[in-house]
Amino acid sequence: MALSADAILTFETPGYDDKPVKEATKIYKGAAVGDDGHGYMRGLVAGDPFRGFADAQADNSSGAAGDINVRLITKGLVKLTISGVAITDVGRKVYASADGTFTLTQGSNTEIGYVARYVTTDTAMVQFEEDHDTYTGGEAAASTADSKAVSNSVVISTNKSLSDSKAESNSVVASANLATCDSKVASQSVLISTLDSKLASHIGG
Repeated sequence: MALSADAILTFETPGYDDKPVKEATKIYKGAAVGDDGHGYMRGLVAGDPFRGFADAQADNSSGAAGDINVRLITKGLVKLTISGVAITDVGRKVYASADGTFTLTQGSNTEIGYVARYVTTDTAMVQFEEDHDTYTGGEAAASTADSKAVSNSVVISTNKSLSDSKAESNSVVASANLATCDSKVASQSVLISTLDSKLASHIGG
């Protein structure tokens, strides 16, 4: 329906999100934040799915899981200390081994982004984004559904192709049979015409 008055909507700034904090956990401002595997946030531990950087401290030291949320910056550019990073490393993947430790070495660490710009010794601007691929719903589920849809489409297309091929084959057979039938009719017509000719000749004689 077309608007006829101002609409009051609730927006959330792209690149920010609030997520529940793990029980007995304190997340410091600026920490890389990981998912504990149950949907609760903590200072990232190597191997955790990456959820972003804490925009403010979230102290749930005395609370139960989900008592408070942490405000996350889920994507953008951030200046990080990365031991040994060089100007030639632009484009390389960046990993976190802890909430404040970053490296170019994969190992069992968590990928958070890539080197976007070299700044100075051991320092670079990193393009980062929340790791959506680890979700079992949302985008990952949509991706799986899309994949299945493409698969089904291919099967339908193949079956249709086979059906069309059979139809075409049947059409060729029918056409051949019709041609044979027409040929037999033509032969019989010639035979009848010959008999009529002989009869007329006999009557005339």
